[in-house]
Amino acid sequence: MNFEKFYADLIKELRKNPILHTKKEERRNEVKIENDEIHVMTCRRKPNYETIPKNDIKKVFDELIKGKMLSQEDLKKELNIYRTAFILTAFDLLPYVKYDRELNTITINKAKLFI
Repeated sequence: MNFEKFYADLIKELRKNPILHTKKEERRNEVKIENDEIHVMTCRRKPNYETIPKNDIKKVFDELIKGKMLSQEDLKKELNIYRTAFILTAFDLLPYVKYDRELNTITINKAKLFI
């Protein structure tokens, strides 16, 4: 799977789920999609939406494709990504990404990528 297909799948799922509650702390995130960009408003940033850079989504995707398990800390410290709780939650909407609540991590199931 290439990144553009992955991103299109993510946008599609976020359009279906405009309100997400983060996995670990269950904080409300409101999502809007404009011009194929993801914008999120968190309870802390209300009423302002922040753009989730497509490049940040690609960084996470690339690491998952390499077979890595990524935690919220990995996203922050290794990849320098912001809105990490939202990203974990959003990626988990996809059938080929698995969230582990105990470890607060995501992984990709490569076998399901092509189904």
